[in-house]
Amino acid sequence: MKKRSLLRAGLESQDVLLGEIRAALEGCVELATMFEQPERRPGRWAANVMVFVPIEAIEDSALAEYAAACPYKRLSFDRGQLAGVLWLRQDLSFAITFGDGATRESPDPGLRPMALPVPAQPLTDSLRLLRVLPGAPYALCANRPAGYPDTLELGRTAVGDCDLPPGASDEMTAYFEPATSPRVRSLVSLPLPRVHEAAPAGWVWSRPSGDRVTLLRPDQLAAGVVNIHRDQGRMACTDERLLLFHPVIVPLLGVVRDLVELHDSDARDVQHPALEPGP
Repeated sequence: MKKRSLLRAGLESQDVLLGEIRAALEGCVELATMFEQPERRPGRWAANVMVFVPIEAIEDSALAEYAAACPYKRLSFDRGQLAGVLWLRQDLSFAITFGDGATRESPDPGLRPMALPVPAQPLTDSLRLLRVLPGAPYALCANRPAGYPDTLELGRTAVGDCDLPPGASDEMTAYFEPATSPRVRSLVSLPLPRVHEAAPAGWVWSRPSGDRVTLLRPDQLAAGVVNIHRDQGRMACTDERLLLFHPVIVPLLGVVRDLVELHDSDARDVQHPALEPGP
């Protein structure tokens, strides 16, 4: 029996599926903490899903709402330039604070709505600079994990690697200032496993380090990204240990992908389901 028919048969309710997604996100956090030194484990950890919404599925009114939910106001949401939007779903989130015991919050009450543009052309014509933002959009387009031991690095990365409107990198830096985002001091963005059978194809970007990265065509992008973050800098799985962490977490990311697809499969008649996450 297909996953969609299971839901329609009533074997899985929306609430049950949400609980399963959040449990899978808790598993993602637990895996991340295993790479941490015991003395650095206390503090607040969280995980969330950003769902990729293709541009052809977004009506003009919804696109305006997504643009309003982007914290970087200098970025363009011009329909003709977008592959789609990454939408931060508050309902698909989990947080836990380790101290004297563990305090779980599901969904994460500290999560703010956010939409980020995903350009149809992720590189400039010269193929030297990115048009895609660092963080989750880059992880999605490059189909590889992206770790940031200090979230202030996102603004600095944008200055060196990206062709963005003037002032956009400053907006990113301001957004991740400790006073503004105290719970997001380090971050790793992990693309959900792709279901495409074709080999990844698109544009090749040569990073300043010499590493060559393939940026995918819009029709090959994954269903979204899982972000894991914490309230301290230098989360272990954001450094060289990311190469060890990513293969371990990929099966769990596949579970998240399948559960989100199952949860959303019967919500297609909602005009803008991504804009109505609910608690």
